[in-house]
Amino acid sequence: MRHFHTTRFRDIVGHAAPLDAIATALKGGRLAHGLLFHGPEGVGKATVSDALMRRMLCQQTEEEHAGGAGFDFGEEIDGDRALPQEACGACASCTRLETGSHPDLLTLTMEEGRTRILVEQVKELSHFIALTPLLAPYKVAVVDDAAEMNLQAANALLKTLEEPPPQSLIILITRSPGSLLPTIRSRCHAIRFQPLEEKALYSLLCDRMAESSEGEASRQSLKLAAQLADGRVSKAVELAESDWLKNRQELWQEMARLCGPQNRLALGDVNRLAKSWAAPERFNQGVELLELWFREQIHATLADRSEQHEGLPPPPPIGGMGNHAAARQWLELAERFQKMVREQRTFNVNRQLMLETILIEVVRSLPRLQGGGGRSIV
Repeated sequence: MRHFHTTRFRDIVGHAAPLDAIATALKGGRLAHGLLFHGPEGVGKATVSDALMRRMLCQQTEEEHAGGAGFDFGEEIDGDRALPQEACGACASCTRLETGSHPDLLTLTMEEGRTRILVEQVKELSHFIALTPLLAPYKVAVVDDAAEMNLQAANALLKTLEEPPPQSLIILITRSPGSLLPTIRSRCHAIRFQPLEEKALYSLLCDRMAESSEGEASRQSLKLAAQLADGRVSKAVELAESDWLKNRQELWQEMARLCGPQNRLALGDVNRLAKSWAAPERFNQGVELLELWFREQIHATLADRSEQHEGLPPPPPIGGMGNHAAARQWLELAERFQKMVREQRTFNVNRQLMLETILIEVVRSLPRLQGGGGRSIV
């Protein structure tokens, strides 16, 4: 089960358009029974969903708790954004939510060990959403990774969306709306979430690190994390709070040695490098860093500075700058590596063997990339 946080609309960075759409619908009493939050992974869809879920379960708004009367979703203005009224955080419903469970909230995700959301899970959702709310004004169901429903589950959900019970809200979250049934999409109010701008991510990271007891990250590191996150909040936080930058430097140095000018390369060097990054706790990050290394080689070879980041120099271009033939070969190697990664995750291929294979292919490709003599592996 996903853990919900005390998310407030006013604390959400960016996403002016989605928040305005929600605030307008609430103020006009036109909030659809089915909402489809879609956009790239990690940009903040679940965060906005949490804030909306809390608001729909609240028995009174923050303003009403301070002395107002009557249940009114209302609207707040925050700079250039229109925001829904916040949950009060103090009523019986809000207090119950803080315990980690709520009788009027259901979250649906893939069960552990499964690769799809099953029809039995959706039937449970349909039964739940049809019941009268016990504590809150609404019944709320949140479906994470909604595109992972199998066909039977999707058809079962469609029946509920076609005849939604009153006082109910179903929020579907996905990065792949095109994978949902068209009939499901047509019965939901679709709200698209865009990647955040680098400046907004940097501001968020600075605020987060200032509040954290672990907040010793330098501003330069935070700026790099914001640059490298591709607009994804979760990725920016991961980069800022992990050893990603240090590990990047480590791998870049190892790859520089691997691709150095020596004429002979011991197979043991390849084995040690692959074994180091095949460890379960390092493998996913190692794959991500190698993909970035290939990408930076392509851009460096083309003398394209779009992949350069302040304080983070690219690797020396192997094959020379402005060499389009070498860039094409790097692209072929990168695509080959991505295919290996997909096969490893699908068929559980030995991680170390996969890394050794791509590293050997890189070394064997160096003569073509550099236009020099052969490279032997012993």
